[in-house]
Amino acid sequence: MKTLLKNAWIVDGTGSKGFGGDLLLENDRIAAVEPAGVLRGEFDQTIDAAALTAAPGFIDTHSHSDLEALLKPAILPKLHQGITTEVLGQDGISMAPLKKEYVAAWRQNIGGLEGDSDLVRWDELETVGGYLHALKSASPLANYAYLAPHGNLRLSAMGMCADKADGAQLKRMEQELRCALEAGAAGLSTGLVYTPCVYAASEELTRLCHVLHEYDRPFVVHQRYESDRIAESMEELLEIALHTGAHLHISHFKITGARNAHKRFEVFALIERYRERGVRFTADQYPYIAGSTMLGRIIPPWAHAGGTDELLSRLTDHTQRERIKSDIRHTETVWDNMVSVCSEAGIVVTSVTKPQNERFVGHNIVEIGGMTVSDPLDAAMDLLVDERNKVGMICKNGVEEVMRDILVRKDVNVCTDGLLGGTPHPRVYGAFPKVIASYVRAEKLLSLEEAIRKMTSQAASAMGLKERGALKPGYFADIVLFDAEEITDVGDYRNPRRYARGVRYVFVNGKKALDSSGVREGAASGKVLRAT
Repeated sequence: MKTLLKNAWIVDGTGSKGFGGDLLLENDRIAAVEPAGVLRGEFDQTIDAAALTAAPGFIDTHSHSDLEALLKPAILPKLHQGITTEVLGQDGISMAPLKKEYVAAWRQNIGGLEGDSDLVRWDELETVGGYLHALKSASPLANYAYLAPHGNLRLSAMGMCADKADGAQLKRMEQELRCALEAGAAGLSTGLVYTPCVYAASEELTRLCHVLHEYDRPFVVHQRYESDRIAESMEELLEIALHTGAHLHISHFKITGARNAHKRFEVFALIERYRERGVRFTADQYPYIAGSTMLGRIIPPWAHAGGTDELLSRLTDHTQRERIKSDIRHTETVWDNMVSVCSEAGIVVTSVTKPQNERFVGHNIVEIGGMTVSDPLDAAMDLLVDERNKVGMICKNGVEEVMRDILVRKDVNVCTDGLLGGTPHPRVYGAFPKVIASYVRAEKLLSLEEAIRKMTSQAASAMGLKERGALKPGYFADIVLFDAEEITDVGDYRNPRRYARGVRYVFVNGKKALDSSGVREGAASGKVLRAT
């Protein structure tokens, strides 16, 4: 199958200046990239891309499509942005490996982040290899890579307890990680604010990073603190990377809270000092100042010990609940206290599972307190109990100047970090087009070539994805054609479920996945990308 894309403005993903040219696709690869008019001959199809920009398909290095990808061939909000590859298994808590005895408890633990469904064949997810096979069987339109989730490894080794791992448990985690990497996992993720990853000591992370270094795969981290203790948190991870040789990749790099905005300069300087000592550092970022996660994140880590059942027991015990409220509002603690950074009015519920609780979606916990005639924290905890911890939220915790200063860093690529349920964060639908519309076209903070590099080759390099992320002969034909003057995000926090505008065509491995007629849901153009 030969496809000619002619008369495009080619931005090849490397950062090089764009030029007018043609691309020849042959089966699943790019066969040629030439100046306009050079390529001649007979083709199975020809698309006149005049007035359109051709770029490599965008790579979302922080995705939460893990469950949905098993149930649907196309994640529509992503394809409409031009995303052709998603990296799953984020934040240390995902679908596999998952021993059968932990399935019920784990579904409660991750429900607010990944969602939940009885349609998933949970008994097939005991290994990373099993999950990757299930992904392939779903005939996806996009490509998927998968990070081995630290929390799942810890669960396999020692359950949901908050104990420090002993020698035998560390060896089991190392063995689980090796199995995952041998099955094709792209690296290891952890979420040092999520149960059970939050209980891991630096020694545990160091042991796992030694394994990653052997396989030359990244350590992808939602760090312990993104606010008051950001420098301390970053130094812990940089030290681990220095002593193990592992490549450190920071998830959704941010510094939260206006009171901490000045700390970005200290953190940037810290990164450069460790880079000079040989540390490989990369990061990703979504272009919004509000985050999105599970409502359970407002509860201090000690209350999560033992898993969701233990959490709910503590939330329903008056003495324990009062201690939790005190920790959130008054006690000087060492956890990343989201209410302290965002305020109670900045915590907005985005997803629930029960129809009677739909009225709370879109409201902050102060408003929910008014609706239920209760203290806002009690209202939030009552909702967590009723929903068995499966509640999503948006938290308004960022600073625009900090976000911009991170965005322009050469070592940072773009991601969505999008949760798909309920009334989601608009980044699910618009992160990549927003960068072009807001920070290239409107504000000229980035050139188009640099923005595309961040969405493609920089992302591919950070995740070790081979022969993707650039328009080069021999590379896989993941390509997006868009109108550079029109492409934009459309959704906002009140109405996020609105597809981005301006993307005209998306090719995944040489097959057309989206065109003017819409998404071609039967194309089965995607691949499961197993690291080797």
